[in-house]
Amino acid sequence: MFRRSDSIWLVFDTDQTIDTNAIRREGGWIVADAEPVDLPKGRALRIRLNRPQLANLIGDERAWTLVLATRRCPAATADRHTQHGRSRSRQRERQLAKPGQLHRMNDPDAGDLLLVMTAGAPARGFMKRQDFVEFSLLESIHGVVIQQKSDDITAGISSDTLTLTRPGGLTLSTATSVPERAASLIRRSSM
Repeated sequence: MFRRSDSIWLVFDTDQTIDTNAIRREGGWIVADAEPVDLPKGRALRIRLNRPQLANLIGDERAWTLVLATRRCPAATADRHTQHGRSRSRQRERQLAKPGQLHRMNDPDAGDLLLVMTAGAPARGFMKRQDFVEFSLLESIHGVVIQQKSDDITAGISSDTLTLTRPGGLTLSTATSVPERAASLIRRSSM
């Protein structure tokens, strides 16, 4: 589950039909529209909102409940990155229970290609967008959402790991930022 613009997106690893009539009926003035989207290996549900709402996902493997509110829900659990120090470097780990399938989908409003990895309960996502040269890791309420900036990125899931690759390797930061920083460090140390 993730948000883009005025829409909440939910992606499912199922081919079952999604009945949007109840969402439209029960959504009242909050929900502008609910539209199912067929995916090659699943389905997505796009819920457009009339005005901004805080969103949370509560549930387990059998049933999920989407909670929309104008203020923070007490049952909401904010997810954090787990950081582990290893020697002199820091490694960020993202632990998602039972990684699901990887879905490719187009956002019709932005016109970009998204890679979405579903996951089992409990709901865990990324609180902060992370931008790299060839992709962005988008904020999510549950699961992983990647906005591709290069057409030849491939993704795969093995056991509990999502792997992004590109012929020749991925560029994560611009090449010009490293030499400038190195030059400023040299200038300061030589004074």
